[in-house]
Amino acid sequence: MNSVEGFREKFVLVAPSWVIPGGIVENSMFLADKVDEVSLCFFELNSSLAYTEKDIPQSLALLPLSWQVHLPFDLPDKAEMAFENCLELLKKISFLRPKACVLHPFKGEGGVSELRCFLQLWQNLDFSVFIKPELWIENTEENDLIELFDLICEFDLGICFDLGHAVAYNQTELIRLITTEKHLTNRVRQVHISVIDKNIHASRHLELPSVNDVKWKNELAFFKPLLKKLAQGTRLQPEIFNWKKYINSVNRLNKYFD
Repeated sequence: MNSVEGFREKFVLVAPSWVIPGGIVENSMFLADKVDEVSLCFFELNSSLAYTEKDIPQSLALLPLSWQVHLPFDLPDKAEMAFENCLELLKKISFLRPKACVLHPFKGEGGVSELRCFLQLWQNLDFSVFIKPELWIENTEENDLIELFDLICEFDLGICFDLGHAVAYNQTELIRLITTEKHLTNRVRQVHISVIDKNIHASRHLELPSVNDVKWKNELAFFKPLLKKLAQGTRLQPEIFNWKKYINSVNRLNKYFD
């Protein structure tokens, strides 16, 4: 992958665990010599809880990969139950020693207090059984993270900055703060890279456009300067669930990094 050597000297290249037809095993084996890290897509709670050792075998730990996990979108609204579900999922993959977990903010009127409760449980848990992953909070359509910044700093959390969400849902203040406030820029542990064209499909992740793409040039003008400010070892994850489109996005990243 000589075409991406430039940014891979600084960043960790991550792929979702579904870029080709098949399960976690097939995708992980396919990705093993192509990326640095795999994000286990535990998007749906019940199907993720149903995974067995056949779906996530111990042999995955032998692959030359590091790991992270995207926690389910549909966790319970109550912190205690959501935490227990997350702990059960982490026990399934403890042998992989995931570096981090990506969490969407809790929704609804009591979302902030439920998140605080979840974080207290996370902070106080004895992780002696396995290595404690970092926790990264992602901006979503419903939550641009701004009201959570105090909580993020208090609990020393990372930020998973979703480029597609920020642009599609006009999260201009989040973009401004992430790109200008050093203490927030320094909390960005990962960037989810895609664009979302709401005229096509409100939730469909499209590949990263060319740096000179007229349609997106103005909206993505902040991205190139942001890349230069991010810390060594920040994760870049084209959140694209198709290998051809994923690799197109990876190759275009070099132009943003130049």
